[in-house]
Amino acid sequence: MKITTITYQRKKNLGNYEMEDISLTAEIEEGDNVEAEIEVLKADAAYALGIKPPTPKPVNLEEKPW
Repeated sequence: MKITTITYQRKKNLGNYEMEDISLTAEIEEGDNVEAEIEVLKADAAYALGIKPPTPKPVNLEEKPW
C-alpha cells in the first residue's frame, strides 16, 4: 500500500461541555518516514491546542522503510 496523505485529529476538553478540536493533514513523498511524520503532526496539534506535546517515540528508519 502506498501512503500519500496522513491526517491526525486531536480533541481537547475545555470543560462545561465544550470541546476544541484540530485536524492536521500532511502530504508525504516517497521515501518519507510515515511514523516520523505522524509524530510531527501529533506534536503540532498538541502545541496548537495548548497541550503538552507527547514525548516523541524513537523511530528506527531501518526497521520500517516506507
